[in-house]
Amino acid sequence: MKKERECFYCELPFNKLTVRTWDHFYPKSKFKGLTYSRVPCCRGCNSFKRALPPAQFLEKLEVIRENVKTLINIKGGLYDI
Repeated sequence: MKKERECFYCELPFNKLTVRTWDHFYPKSKFKGLTYSRVPCCRGCNSFKRALPPAQFLEKLEVIRENVKTLINIKGGLYDI
């Protein structure tokens, strides 16, 4: 498991702007009885993931990362995501 100092999904470090929350990696609504699937994550990822299964959410997150990289490249900036 990743360090609890960064979001499990987007890997941003926790600070005043990136507040740590806990997410059920396997959504409680779909995987009843699993109590050990909590991971530290930022509020943004937790809200965006909602009740999506992990694989589906990570796929969407990768699409967002690629879109952000494209936008940054179009504007001529350099940013490592």
